[in-house]
Amino acid sequence: VEALGAEEHNDVVRYAHSVKGSALNIGAEAIAATAASMEVAARIGDLDTVRSLIQAATDQLSELQKCR
Repeated sequence: VEALGAEEHNDVVRYAHSVKGSALNIGAEAIAATAASMEVAARIGDLDTVRSLIQAATDQLSELQKCR
């Protein structure tokens, strides 16, 4: 999120890519798909969409945690 404030697009792309990979490693396909969309949005500089997708991924993670 700090990278968003600084509009460091490359950092956001890297973070989204890492989240995508981590989510796939644990079978969290919905979070991975959201992170993939976030990665694309960051690559094109659409930070408003990135912010929206961060909220979506946070909500998805909350739902995943309820399943424990």
